[in-house]
Amino acid sequence: MPARRTISAAFTDSRPLDATEATGVVLGFRPKQARFETDHIETEAVLGPDASVAAIEGLGKVVRILRAARIAVPSDPMDWLGQESLVLERLDRAIGTPLVLGLRPRTRVRFTAWLEDRIQVIDDVADVVESPDAYYVHRQSGRFPVRISRKSVIRHRTESLRWFEILSIDRAPRSEKSGPLLP
Repeated sequence: MPARRTISAAFTDSRPLDATEATGVVLGFRPKQARFETDHIETEAVLGPDASVAAIEGLGKVVRILRAARIAVPSDPMDWLGQESLVLERLDRAIGTPLVLGLRPRTRVRFTAWLEDRIQVIDDVADVVESPDAYYVHRQSGRFPVRISRKSVIRHRTESLRWFEILSIDRAPRSEKSGPLLP
């Protein structure tokens, strides 16, 4: 399992979540460290429409940002389920708030094959073995390999997707609160 990192960052933006089955927001952060791997980190905060584990986790992210910015939250944050526009309005007032993020670097390998009749995408790839007549795509978790005949492959690509999973959002220590961090 990759190591957990803690970094100082500023809350920079929020926008509606682009999903059909759930409402929520996308939260953006800018790391303060000049030599960090990326200049922008994003995470989704699902806000419903129903009370689910993902919605409770999303409400927790929003509440932690607002409390760090000293913006009032309702006595029962469950009232914000499905209230995307209200949450976005409050988050706009928190832009520039210094925070401490607990991060875990994540990587996913994907194999894509363009075949004569379709495109086949295989996620969570552990290894790709080429033989004279086929590609054998071994997936993580010990699942059986997928065999793709070389005759039907027009083109293929193996790609590595990298991102940071936000494990925690905390208020910045008092020494870092000398002024807001603007994007």
